[in-house]
Amino acid sequence: MLDIHVINSIYGAEKTLAILILRIFFKNASTEEANEFINNNNIKWNLFYNIIKGHSIRPVVYYTSLQNQIKIDPSIVEILKEDISHITIRRFQQLKKTIEIYETLKGKDIDVIPYKGINFCLGYYPSIEFRESVDLDFLVDSKDVLKIKKTFESKGYECYTDVPDSYLNYLFKFAKDLCFFSKRDDLGFRFSIEIHWKLLEPSNGKFVSFYYLKNNLSKRKLGIHEIPELNETSNFLAYYSHHCIQYPLFKLKYLIDLGLMVQNTNRNINWSEVNKVLIEFKQEKKFSACINTLSDIVGINFDNFSLKQTNHKILIDNVLEYPITKHYSMQYFKLFFTFKNNLIEKIKTLTRFVFYALLPTPGDIITFKLPFWAFPILCILRPFRIIYKFLLK
Repeated sequence: MLDIHVINSIYGAEKTLAILILRIFFKNASTEEANEFINNNNIKWNLFYNIIKGHSIRPVVYYTSLQNQIKIDPSIVEILKEDISHITIRRFQQLKKTIEIYETLKGKDIDVIPYKGINFCLGYYPSIEFRESVDLDFLVDSKDVLKIKKTFESKGYECYTDVPDSYLNYLFKFAKDLCFFSKRDDLGFRFSIEIHWKLLEPSNGKFVSFYYLKNNLSKRKLGIHEIPELNETSNFLAYYSHHCIQYPLFKLKYLIDLGLMVQNTNRNINWSEVNKVLIEFKQEKKFSACINTLSDIVGINFDNFSLKQTNHKILIDNVLEYPITKHYSMQYFKLFFTFKNNLIEKIKTLTRFVFYALLPTPGDIITFKLPFWAFPILCILRPFRIIYKFLLK
């Protein structure tokens, strides 16, 4: 675990205080340490608030501070209290919407697996309101996507990555999801709903399939409803794909999720299976770097199988960045090359990125409104649209 004074000298007092509170959440620091740090440093409280909001960790910080009598500025406590009230209401509405969507699709004989978000909260966090979340995520077989799309459209949902049905087979091969907005509910909430047939964008390489996950399920009882969920091993792999491959430790929230899975469910995750999957998809070095980062920042150790030695400062910088600006930045791309095993893997990764960057996206399809038979024209137009968007920036 990195010395708190070293963190403070590099990343500043506000991020350091956030880390101290997370260490207390994971029982790896004391209230006295946090309060002494507050007394000895000039905390810019508005910046502290913006950091924990940007990293989507307001509930963990609020409840941990409240339960451990950490001397957060009273004005920030009041803002957080109001935020948490809104987050809690939203979370319960998300739960209702998750059950509603599952039951609707089940009624049409569609296999659908709710994952991330609400399901993760129920399994790992102290209570549902401890974790901020925006989307409702479902795993499905690609053969059912058109039926789901028609069902959602009949309910007034808006597909914000909508493309003509003739392009769906193209998307199944070169994309990972379709995204919808629900209608506003009785409290005015409108939810983003992501229908995934793959865990990763193909530009990020291959990982476990929908069928692998479908064969590794458990059940969760929610009142009178029983819904499927990923078992703890497949859930770990799904979260690893998102938090460590697709968006490598982009937020402190991702680090908390990873820590809860490693710390709270060691005996229930089949680590031999996890290691086997990591080896199959050449992820041992990236996994080691993420776990080493977890250990350095919040002090959670991992002894289920041996890790590789890594120079992972780039990940520490990444998870502590604020403002969070790295999506498709140079640092974003650098992260995908840093933890490859050899030069050949790096060349393959670069080739894959270039290939997928030049393929038409749903945005291109929607913008140009060309029929599928004109797809070659879309491929010609794609580089010009990339240049145009770059010049607009």
